[in-house]
Amino acid sequence: MKTLGELFRREREAQNKNLKKIAIELKISLRYLEALELDKFDEIDLADIYKKGIVRKYARYLKINENQALELYKQQYVKPILEETKKEEKKEQNFIFLIYVIVGVIILISIYLGYRGTLKPKSSPQTFVQTYTLPSFTESIKETYTPTVVSDIQKKELIPNIKIIAFDRTWIRAIYDDKVVFEGILNKGDTKTFTYSYLDLHIGNAGGIEIFYNDKSLGILGKKGEVIIRRIP
Repeated sequence: MKTLGELFRREREAQNKNLKKIAIELKISLRYLEALELDKFDEIDLADIYKKGIVRKYARYLKINENQALELYKQQYVKPILEETKKEEKKEQNFIFLIYVIVGVIILISIYLGYRGTLKPKSSPQTFVQTYTLPSFTESIKETYTPTVVSDIQKKELIPNIKIIAFDRTWIRAIYDDKVVFEGILNKGDTKTFTYSYLDLHIGNAGGIEIFYNDKSLGILGKKGEVIIRRIP
């Protein structure tokens, strides 16, 4: 099966056309066209919508079926990213589930130890009787659930929270551990939340979003229409 790059390269060579001249005529960077023909288009730092525009324009120039070219583009570049994103989300869900299991075990152990402590006999008969009264048992239950509050705080600290709120239409690419975990456009009013310790953000409209880290605002990172790359936090 031909790749997208092979399809473009063979058709261009069959028409005996020079890639540099095509880049000038189409007003597209030569580096973009070279990456496209070498099947390295994923290394080009452009939004998906712009990449599709280049594919359409080049296909139209070489008189290649645009739908065929776009379908090859999706199979070669878009689907692998979606599959990788699903894998990352599954890992994240498994990690959160493991945390809940650990917290649950801690709570059960705390309850067991607290209840067991109420059954120990005291030195005097009077103290022994008070241990089995309702007030003492109530107190032991209160002590038993004290670790629950601490565990919730620890659980919140273990799971970082990066939230992006859009005030204007903004394209965003989020990268964690050299992998793209999200790429798309946020419209006004949209909110996107991530649970990663950090993110490298490519932002197409720095003045269109506000970023929060662990519910603390990091402010608006730039001006409207400004393109920036920033690591969060």
